[in-house]
Amino acid sequence: MGFIGWANERAKRFGNIYDLKLAGFMSLTLALLLAKLFPVLLSLDTWFYVIVFVIFAARPMILFFK
Repeated sequence: MGFIGWANERAKRFGNIYDLKLAGFMSLTLALLLAKLFPVLLSLDTWFYVIVFVIFAARPMILFFK
C-alpha cells in the first residue's frame, strides 16, 4: 500500500462532513501562516493564484457533480 492508499484509509476515520471541512480549514490556516511567514508569496500575480485554484479544484468538482 502506497501513500495514497494509506491516506484513504485514514480519511475513512473521519466521522462526518464536518470533520472533512475542519481539515480543509486547517489547510487554509496553514496557507495563511505560510503567506505571513514568506511575504514573497503574496507578491505573485493574481492570475497565478487563479490558475492554481482551477488546477486544484478541477478533479473535486468533476467528482462532486458526476
